[in-house]
Amino acid sequence: MGGRCAAPAAVLAWGGLVMGAAWLRAPLAIAVALAGGVVLALAAVRLPPRVGTLAAHLGLALVALSRGGAHPARLAAERAWIAPDRPYWFVARVVEPPLREGGAPLAVVAIERSSPPLPCGARLRLVLPPGCAAEWGDRCRALARLERPSRPRNPGGFDPRAVSDAAGLAGSGVARYVEVVPAHDLGEWPRGSVMRWRRGFERRAHAALSAHACLLALPLALGDRSALPPDLDAAFRASGLVHVLALSGMHVTWMAAVARGLVAACGAGVAGRAWARLACAVLYVALAGPLPALVRAATGEVLGAWARLTGRALDPLQGLAVGALAVLAARPGWSLDLGFQLSSAATLGLITVSRAWRPASAWAQRMAAAFAPTLGAQCMATPLLLARAHAFSWVAPFANLFAVPISGLLLVATWLALIVDAAWPGTAQLLFSACDALAAAFAAVVDGSARMPGALVVFGDHPAFVTAAALGAALAAWGSAPRRAPERPWRAPRREAAAWTGVGLAVVAIGVGAALPPLAPPPGHFWCVALDVGQGDAIAVAAADGWRLVDAGGRTPRFDAGNGVVVPFLRWAGVRRLESLALTHDDADHVGGAASVMRAVACRAVWVAPSFPGAPGPGPRFAAPAGRRLRAVARGDLLPCVPEWRVLWPPRAGPGAALERPLTSADNAAALVIEIGDSLGAALLMADADSVVEESLAVAGPVALLKVGHHGSASSTGVGLLARVKPRFAVISVGSRNRFGHPAPVTLGRLESSGAFVSRTDRDGAIWFDVSASGARPLDWRRAAGCAGRGAGGSDARIVRASPVVAPRMP
Repeated sequence: MGGRCAAPAAVLAWGGLVMGAAWLRAPLAIAVALAGGVVLALAAVRLPPRVGTLAAHLGLALVALSRGGAHPARLAAERAWIAPDRPYWFVARVVEPPLREGGAPLAVVAIERSSPPLPCGARLRLVLPPGCAAEWGDRCRALARLERPSRPRNPGGFDPRAVSDAAGLAGSGVARYVEVVPAHDLGEWPRGSVMRWRRGFERRAHAALSAHACLLALPLALGDRSALPPDLDAAFRASGLVHVLALSGMHVTWMAAVARGLVAACGAGVAGRAWARLACAVLYVALAGPLPALVRAATGEVLGAWARLTGRALDPLQGLAVGALAVLAARPGWSLDLGFQLSSAATLGLITVSRAWRPASAWAQRMAAAFAPTLGAQCMATPLLLARAHAFSWVAPFANLFAVPISGLLLVATWLALIVDAAWPGTAQLLFSACDALAAAFAAVVDGSARMPGALVVFGDHPAFVTAAALGAALAAWGSAPRRAPERPWRAPRREAAAWTGVGLAVVAIGVGAALPPLAPPPGHFWCVALDVGQGDAIAVAAADGWRLVDAGGRTPRFDAGNGVVVPFLRWAGVRRLESLALTHDDADHVGGAASVMRAVACRAVWVAPSFPGAPGPGPRFAAPAGRRLRAVARGDLLPCVPEWRVLWPPRAGPGAALERPLTSADNAAALVIEIGDSLGAALLMADADSVVEESLAVAGPVALLKVGHHGSASSTGVGLLARVKPRFAVISVGSRNRFGHPAPVTLGRLESSGAFVSRTDRDGAIWFDVSASGARPLDWRRAAGCAGRGAGGSDARIVRASPVVAPRMP
């Protein structure tokens, strides 16, 4: 059938799961399931072939729709039992291999019993104490605080709830105490053996490979990317090569090919090679864990081995469809997993689009052999990347020419070195040296590709154009799908026309979407967006003259607010250039993410505070890119912006200039304080200034919006300042459960007494205000996300049109 039955069935089942998860509720899901069962029963009756096929597909779609609706309903019921900020004692079983490369082990457990009670079987993701020895299959007694997955905290940012839904997780938490109870029953020895092999491989890799080689070799071999530094992760994304590092079909195919080759070299026939292929796929999943893309690829390898053993012909398209159906039947939540979606889409592109171009000339055939696979895979995967990441890499097709073979050699060399070293210790030094060289070459390709001018093209949030690109990709896949049986003569030209139409539609949609202007406020308005960067500051300001940024959040060895929050937000808004970046002072929670932002987004100007004794200004914690000049601004400066930006603090530095040390550190006393706009349409950004600085500010009068100083500490936002500025709204940028106790209760009390409506990023996520001469009003960016239309002003400013005023609430 050439995939004609399995492929439509997989598409209908996948679509039913996604739509059911989005729209269907539990009571209706039961009725839809019954209807699907009835239709499938009718399809089993002797009916005309076409009618029976249509009935079977309709019944499958209804069952998938029901299953898709039941999955989030079950998760919602489990999450209802979780009480935040309450300790739980529970006994649970570890159901996946814990990830240990990032420091503290990260494990997925299934509840068996707990106090207070939790549903039996509910899955949780736990951060275990450092050094915890819990492994896959072990039973644990643990004490932890749990929380439900939250909604997205920032526009365009990470969505914890969607990721948890895809993984079937009821919640997450940090375990304060864990007692491991190893399992001793006979059924646990395979998992225990596999885990001992994996930990042994990890220890040997750390001992024999350089630290930089380990960062690339272990994710390639075992899929644990938890130790990947933020800068390297950003380089992979900018170069379009992150798929090479994520375990998927490519990795399983490489290792299965090596296994078949080794077995064939030993004289095995077709059956021996098929069994080697099957064993390699199963063992890879056991070692790396049930990663969605890896399981789908391993299922395809198992189907291929079964076809070889039984002497059947397996069409690649049908194999992909059957494998996807089998996996989704067992784990319906994976229909929402981005890795699973990208792996399936890229494989579809390899099967269809990449094989459709058959040029006549020899040089064109060589070009097709080099570029067709990556172009075919990217044609199918790009709409998904645009929908999730709001950007695409134009260098990816060229980077893949070098990165894919190098990473394949690195993967094979890593596994061969580990296996040879395990069998004959000390004999694999040459292979480990080859791994170091290949890792260095791989890193050079990634870094060089990421540094190409405009390597990542910002697309923005354009659902209509993403839909058009997805429709074009679907047409291209349908028109270029391989057909085994001879077709009627008039069908081939139609399919070819459909394929070219699809490619053209996708190219036009992507090109137009990438050329549209960024999101912009209406004339006479400006936006002030306090991003949720945890314990830190990052304020994005949009006006008629473009987007600007005040501070960029913090940075730790495992999280960079610039890469993780600010840059995704700017891509979501379609911002390709910042008009300016203001760095208020040299605290890590304000400037830590600035370097990442400047690498990812062009920036015309960088404003900093002047240097004073004991307060050197941004520099020690902020390394400006080469050739970038920093402009010092001080009190009295009018910055060239629309509306006008006035610097209220610090005073201008001069010979012998110094600052009196107030209640906080000297760099806080020298932080930039900026007022945007005037009168009722003004916003006052206080950075980390305290009450001593507040007394010296020449504020023009009442302001519509106050960004509270120093994250709401007790030494800031004094009664005198509040009496002068009389803010209508106040925003506190603060991290959840921070160790400083911010915001201080006394500060919240002063704000409440002043009559200001208070918003906090730790509770509300990113906070978006529209400010004009008539005052400020909060906007609900979650309701605006996904609405069509953008541009400067009027009806094109979709977030203003789509978002009603949010009713402010008191703290």
